Amino acid sequence: EIKYRSKSMHGLLFANEEEINKTKELVNMSPAGFEEHCEKYVESLGYQVYKKWNYDGGIDIRGIKDDGSRLFVQCKHYLESGNPIGPDVVRELQGSVDLEKMVITSTRYTHKALQAAESLNIKLVTTDQII
Repeated sequence: EIKYRSKSMHGLLFANEEEINKTKELVNMSPAGFEEHCEKYVESLGYQVYKKWNYDGGIDIRGIKDDGSRLFVQCKHYLESGNPIGPDVVRELQGSVDLEKMVITSTRYTHKALQAAESLNIKLVTTDQII
C-alpha cells in the first residue's frame, strides 16, 4: 500500500493500487463519460434513466421509479481542477418541485453548498460514495 498525505483531510490516507487506478480512471473521464458513470449509480438506486434530447436546463440525468417518483441530477466533473462545488450549483435545482434532486461531483462541496442543499432538500453525492 502507498501512503498519501492530504492537508484537506488533516492526516494520512491509505490507498491500495485498485483505489488509485479507479481514481485515475475517473480523472481521465470526459464529461460525457462522467455522466454515464453517474447514470449507473442512479440506476443502482432503482431509477430507470431517461433522457430528453432538447436543452436540459442544467439537468444531466433524469430518473423515474416504478412508483412514479422522479429524480433530477446535475453532474459536475471538476476532479482534475480540484475546485469544490459551491451553493450556486445546488440552488440551480431549486425550481424543480415535487422531485428528488441530487448533485454528483468528482470533487467536494463547500460548506455553503452543504447548507444550501440541506435547506433545499437536495442530496449531495461525491464519486467516493459511488466508486
